[in-house]
Amino acid sequence: MNGKDVYSILGGDLKNIDKGRMSERIYRYPEDLVDALRLYGGIEVSVNNDDVDKVVIAGMGGSAIGGIFLQDLFFDQLEVPIILVREMSLPRFVDEKSLVLAVSYSGNTEETLRVFSSAVKSRAHIISVTSDGIMSEVSGRLGIPTVKLPGGLQPRASFPYMSVALISILQKAGLVDEKILGEIESCARHLREKRDVMFECAVRGELRGLVDEIVGGKIPIVYSYRPYISPGYRFRTQLNENAKIHAFYGDFPEVNHNEIMGWDKESAKEFVTVFLRGSEEKDYIKYRIEFLEEFWSQLGLKSYKIRVEGSSKLCELYELFFTVDVISVVVALTQGVDPTPVDTISLLKRYLGKRIDTRAIIKNL
Repeated sequence: MNGKDVYSILGGDLKNIDKGRMSERIYRYPEDLVDALRLYGGIEVSVNNDDVDKVVIAGMGGSAIGGIFLQDLFFDQLEVPIILVREMSLPRFVDEKSLVLAVSYSGNTEETLRVFSSAVKSRAHIISVTSDGIMSEVSGRLGIPTVKLPGGLQPRASFPYMSVALISILQKAGLVDEKILGEIESCARHLREKRDVMFECAVRGELRGLVDEIVGGKIPIVYSYRPYISPGYRFRTQLNENAKIHAFYGDFPEVNHNEIMGWDKESAKEFVTVFLRGSEEKDYIKYRIEFLEEFWSQLGLKSYKIRVEGSSKLCELYELFFTVDVISVVVALTQGVDPTPVDTISLLKRYLGKRIDTRAIIKNL
């Protein structure tokens, strides 16, 4: 691996806190993108663009983020809609002209198995994206194509693999141009060159102030806009899971029509805000951000921005994902928190496991 040892950048005894080695996992993000291209760049799919009038991506939590990412990436490119399903059932309109990508890192996610079961009955085209579990087993039995993710990761840490797998499926189906795969490789090189600086920036650079505000007890609210909605949402969920704190997210222009009414000098004391911004920002978005920055300044509210200027929309998205992942682990480790465990989620799964027979969901398929 090129670059420094990540713990030499983080400093102190943080390696002893980071028992699950989440910092190392994030640091090797560029290598994971290259490895994902090796694994999925040549996959074959039997469905093509003439067979599909909608793409449905089903997943929960860390397995859903790839779908939100694709909505950003292809929002103004695809001639068919990408519909994200984070539910227990499929919309009624899913039919034999639908491509359903069922994404569950573990392969055992109850919600996704329910959607998967409905998709089979709807006669949709289905591709499973998973590392193992019930979904892999049933897909094999039914002859449903399966893209296998590497095992042994936290679902949220599989994002480089998951995102490339999903992009490759759409590309091989003829829904997006094949040049996108070359852009991923170029972006991996870019991130490899910048990653030390990006970690340094969060540890002792211009983003250290944001880290200190959050560690000091301020509740972060993240804002972004299309096509940067997915990294904004990712920042919120990574702060939830890695740093084990409350965080919130809103997107422009919708927040201007409701959320801004909640601000006053008292509420401003409780929060810190951060904007994710990129080169595709339009003036009509910029003016709305400038208004809020000035308004918040009058209330004494501190606001930060993370801005990227990349060679492509794809690379800007990946750079924002990498940056917010880095900040989330720096916040966690600064608080003395191991980013990897998700004990409360595990507690919920055990609770549900005693009450719901997951295998019964697919027994009649």
